[in-house]
Amino acid sequence: LADPSEEFSLTIWDNGSTDGTAEYLKNEVDDPRIADIILSKENVGQVAAVNEIWGKSKADLLGKLDNDCIMTPGWTRKLAQAHADIEKLGVVACWHYPVEDFDESVALRAGKIQTFGQHRILRHPWTCGTGLLIKRETYVEFGPMPGRTTSRYWINLALAGYINGFYYPLIHQEH
Repeated sequence: LADPSEEFSLTIWDNGSTDGTAEYLKNEVDDPRIADIILSKENVGQVAAVNEIWGKSKADLLGKLDNDCIMTPGWTRKLAQAHADIEKLGVVACWHYPVEDFDESVALRAGKIQTFGQHRILRHPWTCGTGLLIKRETYVEFGPMPGRTTSRYWINLALAGYINGFYYPLIHQEH
């Protein structure tokens, strides 16, 4: 919300907070890009919340961002353009690990950084559960995520031939 140039429609899901977050969301958060604020009475977990929101969305692209992440401005534009340009792009995410944990020479030697038109993707069968975009048509094709984590879902996309990974050069998110 801090970047007024970002274009999106945001649904906020609060998973049964008891620390005043619900009151803050109801009374203090105001932005025309917020489509809905859902205040769950219980913590249903991230996957149930994502399935609920993504299952109702009509947007071409679906994303997920956790409340404990600080994003690099412009991240949605880069990931959205990659989705527009790469037909078989599954899930593409921002880098949520410490920058010093990445060794470009190892990734290049292993063939993990691949080029698709004007985009480069650090290929990985699963990414993370935040700072990501996926096409709605892909989510519809594979159906709701089972279980309580997203990793198996992303692996199933990769096994079906979709390109998953982190946008490269890495777009950092503090997590």
